[in-house]
Amino acid sequence: MTYDGYGNITRMTKPENYNHQRMFYAYTYDDRYHSLVTSVKDAYGYSSSTAYDGLWNAPSVTTDLNGQKMEYTYDAQGRQMTIRAPYEIESGQPFTIRFEYFPAERKAHTIHYSKDGNIDTYTFADSLMRAVQTKQTGVVWSGGSNQKVSIVSGRAVIDAFGRNIAAYYPMTESYGNIGTYNHATGDLQAKTEYDTHDRTTSVTLADGSVTRTAYSIGSHDGEPMLQTTVTDALGRHAESYTDAKGRNRETVQHARGEDITVKYSYDPVGQVMTVQHPNGKETKYAYDLLGRKLMVNHPDAGETDMTYDAAGNLLTKLTAELRKSISDKGYISYTYDFERLHEVLYPENLFNRVTYTYGKAGDKYNRAGRLALVEDASGGEAYYYGKQGEVTKTVRTVMASVADIRTYVYGATYDSWNRVQTMTYPDGEVVTYHYNAAGQVESLTSNKQGRQSVIVDRIGYDKEGHTVYTKLGNGTETTYTYDKQRERLQVMNLTADGQTVMENRYRYDAVDNILGITNAANPTSLTKLNRAKLGGRSSHTYEYDELNRLIHASGKAKRASYDMVMSFGRMSEPLTKVQKVDSTTTAKSYNFAYKYEDSNHPTAPTQIGHDHYTYDANGNPTLVTNDSTNTTREMYWDEDNRLMVLSDNGKTSRYTYNAAGERIMKSYGTMEGVYINGAPQGITFHETDNFTLYPASIISINKNRFTKHYFLGDKRVASRIGTGLFNNVYGRNGSYVTAGQQDYAERMNQIQKQKEAYYKQQGIAPGVPTMKGAYGDPENTKRGYNSIIDTLGNHDVPQGWIQTPRPNTTPNTNPGPPVSWNDPSNPDDPQAGYGYIPNDTTKEETFFYHSDHLGSTSYITDDKANITQYDAYLPYGELLVDEHSSSEELPYKFNGKEMDEETGLYYYGARYMNPVTSIWYGVDPLTEKYVNIGSYIYCHSSPIMLIDPTGEGDYYNKSGKLLGNDGVKNNKAYLATSVLIDKKGVVTSATDKSLLPVTNDVLNQYANTVAQESSGNKQESYALASAISNLSKYKKKSILATLKTEGIYGFRDGGYKTDYEGNAKYSMEAVINALTNGKDYSNGAIRWDGFDLAAKGFNHPKPKTAGVEISPADFMHFKAAWPAKLIKAYSAGKYTSFSSNFHSGSHPATYGSNKGYVLYSSSAAYGRTMFWKANLNATRKVAGKIETYKHTY
Repeated sequence: MTYDGYGNITRMTKPENYNHQRMFYAYTYDDRYHSLVTSVKDAYGYSSSTAYDGLWNAPSVTTDLNGQKMEYTYDAQGRQMTIRAPYEIESGQPFTIRFEYFPAERKAHTIHYSKDGNIDTYTFADSLMRAVQTKQTGVVWSGGSNQKVSIVSGRAVIDAFGRNIAAYYPMTESYGNIGTYNHATGDLQAKTEYDTHDRTTSVTLADGSVTRTAYSIGSHDGEPMLQTTVTDALGRHAESYTDAKGRNRETVQHARGEDITVKYSYDPVGQVMTVQHPNGKETKYAYDLLGRKLMVNHPDAGETDMTYDAAGNLLTKLTAELRKSISDKGYISYTYDFERLHEVLYPENLFNRVTYTYGKAGDKYNRAGRLALVEDASGGEAYYYGKQGEVTKTVRTVMASVADIRTYVYGATYDSWNRVQTMTYPDGEVVTYHYNAAGQVESLTSNKQGRQSVIVDRIGYDKEGHTVYTKLGNGTETTYTYDKQRERLQVMNLTADGQTVMENRYRYDAVDNILGITNAANPTSLTKLNRAKLGGRSSHTYEYDELNRLIHASGKAKRASYDMVMSFGRMSEPLTKVQKVDSTTTAKSYNFAYKYEDSNHPTAPTQIGHDHYTYDANGNPTLVTNDSTNTTREMYWDEDNRLMVLSDNGKTSRYTYNAAGERIMKSYGTMEGVYINGAPQGITFHETDNFTLYPASIISINKNRFTKHYFLGDKRVASRIGTGLFNNVYGRNGSYVTAGQQDYAERMNQIQKQKEAYYKQQGIAPGVPTMKGAYGDPENTKRGYNSIIDTLGNHDVPQGWIQTPRPNTTPNTNPGPPVSWNDPSNPDDPQAGYGYIPNDTTKEETFFYHSDHLGSTSYITDDKANITQYDAYLPYGELLVDEHSSSEELPYKFNGKEMDEETGLYYYGARYMNPVTSIWYGVDPLTEKYVNIGSYIYCHSSPIMLIDPTGEGDYYNKSGKLLGNDGVKNNKAYLATSVLIDKKGVVTSATDKSLLPVTNDVLNQYANTVAQESSGNKQESYALASAISNLSKYKKKSILATLKTEGIYGFRDGGYKTDYEGNAKYSMEAVINALTNGKDYSNGAIRWDGFDLAAKGFNHPKPKTAGVEISPADFMHFKAAWPAKLIKAYSAGKYTSFSSNFHSGSHPATYGSNKGYVLYSSSAAYGRTMFWKANLNATRKVAGKIETYKHTY
């Protein structure tokens, strides 16, 4: 750190990375107060700036790295009045957000600008200034139309001790009353009881279901601990044991008379060292002195080792399989530019190399500081940004082979709230999203070459935000009915032309398990819309065990029937699966016994029925042989555990993925692969006509056609078979546009040359002609290819290649061949529709999806609402009935996921699921988060209630533990009080669910920031979270705005990441405590200090300038946390004295216009942090007069 004469940090330089680069931030301050940061510059050359309101010293204009501005105004009391975002500045709108205050009425009014009509929010407070009611602009479906209303937040009843003892559901009222407090009470949601220690003892839901919690002193491995017993609404109980430091040491669930136990051990600083799973196996961890994870040894996935540089960059990752197949020199390596990931280099499949390119300072298209180009095995992707950092155009180059490189361009526009306004497809079709007065999606329309069409005609919502009505573009309508007590889906009704096609009715138990689904509708009577007589009545019943695992299912769909019985082990691994089916040609009866005989992968089945499984060291299946049919399935996985090749008796499926692990290409054929030691070498090319490309989620392409897809959020609502064709193959017919204007064939050629250089360096003979270089492969040399890989050379497309012919256009003359060319076009110019040659759009067929509660496709209808496809499923996605009248059979079936017809597997984005065996292929990437289930288990063995988790866990308990995911990608974060039992890994059966006041992304950023700021002390973490919350309220900013704009180093140093890293034990629970108005350990602090204050003592200008007051108790704690040896090491001996008068009473400011004020007093000291509370009535005497300081920060 370097400081100016006023104690301000002028430059912060971070530790040196592996490449001898040191990231730095340089700060410039105002010339008047010498305390306001006016600009920040960094090592990349980026800069941002802030201008301030002269009266309040609060930001008036901020300018980001790309020159985009945000504007702020304040009222006469210094309160935030308006915020204007870039798009409103551009359009001349007066505000993006406007605030109005009514202190006498204890209410505040917030107005969010929207071109569809402003959205109002009123907040009402009680006499203690606690928010007691919120009203917001809403639109609800009522009487067959959308009605604009005011949605009133559910009432919370608080007892004399400030505890929430009853919660009520939201209500609606006339919109004209939105500015007036509503004294009514809605329907009861839940009642909560507490003990004398303010701990929850029972939660009673509106239907009478009760979850009870009891507390006692129990024993964990002979050591007395707090035992918490939770008994759910069905009388099933589970225990957890917490030690004196608040750490979870053991959880116990019960099933089939057995205890399902998980145990945890910790090191002295609270880091998890071991997790003992219910089967007795352990996951082990090792960390360095900075708390970075060096080793994870998982029972199924084996040992993975990581190394880092001093800057905290991950340098290498060595998995169990790489160590086994190569050596400890077979790691994946990562390169950086300062702290920004530049390349990922692989030891075996070097063509999987990933290169990231970022926008430089001053770059066009708002690219400065943002990802501009990604190059990987699938090709490349270039990004163009809008004013707020949203991607407005994508140039996607897909490389099927070096001779077949195609480029597609698509784009989107957004508003200031990041809502999609339009989406333009690669063929030029423009889809427009329309929103209602509450900001919710109301309809989707399309325009292609002037032909208008409707994708979604209308959507209706209830007061809780549930979708209750949908009318699609072909006139089909679906209504959803929820029960008032538990908000569970009761009835789903699909109609076409006024006649019922499907009417699913749901039954539940007290913990929300679905007990039955009945569909009494029989659409075969619809002679006009169902000439093929598809579909029919169906019914299903389900039974569960004590852990909510599906153990019995039976049912019937049309004429087909089934019965399925399963049993499970301690890790929820299947032990048996007995399935009987009748009158179906798409599913089979079988009696499976699962064996687990591989000690290196204890929850990986080694035999299922007649199938025998072999695994690699990472836990991926590599060989399945059937001892009855003598068939084999071989699989090859890359270093990141992605399935690259699957061969069924010589019929081979090949897959290529992008840098994010998303599948971009698949192909299928009888072609022979190039194999050495059973593994295909190099890149996976798709030199066959039987292929599918996925340039984006909105389009898929095969040899003869392309299909476009339309979504509401993540739900696919329709697909359209495109007409016309693309002339976009690189090098053909003048097509030379690529992502980033890179020659991807040349890139592959350069990578191949590096492979040859590797052979040369190793001094390896070429080998036999049919297996050239085989002797030099990493499996033989024991060194990865990336051990010598260097920077790739230039592979730009030559300048001037993007040219079009200039033909003779003189009237009445022979055009003749072109004799000249137009000037080269700008490679950034191509827009969505590039390379597309249109055809008759009236021939485009559209198919609409009608799904069940899991998103599984039940019916598909065409443009005229004719039923063209009907599917019914067994519990894990096998097709019980599969009927279609159209030649177009769409592959999106169970959970709306694509079924690969060639392999029978469902593709879920990160992995593949086998519906017959009911397990994943390969170890679940989230297996560390779910300690009580096996690594291959699909949806916690509850496929009727749950869908595959997205990886964005959104349910937490008060201890900050991630409980699971509800399968809905809505970025919401929930809290549950009866959370010490996690029966499903998700909280669909949570009995005291409450929505946290931040998104899941912000929650994770908040926790990561606290982790960065904290030294690992629990009280310190809690105080930091409270101080950030206090600061946000003090500055009237959101939590995210506070993290971003208040100079919190922890946010910049890693807190900005939206995936919680868990690198500080208490940070997540501390954040949840702050967000739920728990105890304020900071005692009202809004600022804090750490190392600077300790090393510099009172002689440091910062506390002098601030005018701090430190209590003797806080000083002694703080001094003890920073021993002289550590202080000396930090400051090179320059500041080793901790002045004795450092804490002796009030020390007023000695610099600037604030001289004489005592602006802050210490409020707490924990760990290595001192917390400061603003003295709101700080005074000073000037010329005999008392002056009062008005705090602004």
